[in-house]
Amino acid sequence: MKPIRRCQYENCGKVLTNRRPNVKFCGDNCRKHHATYLKRENDRFMSEKKIYEDLLQEAKLLENKDLLDLYKIIYK
Repeated sequence: MKPIRRCQYENCGKVLTNRRPNVKFCGDNCRKHHATYLKRENDRFMSEKKIYEDLLQEAKLLENKDLLDLYKIIYK
């Protein structure tokens, strides 16, 4: 028995029947929404990364060894 294939978009999950075996999404809308979702997640990750890098630079400017070690522990 073959496993049931479903649309890869998180908010859809429709069953993919009578389709090509390598299709991942039930339609163009789900594919576009999934791409938008991935872009949004990547942008969020990059903004958080920038915030952590800025905090680390600020700690280096203070030249406080204890504070720098604390930032490294928290944000690594």
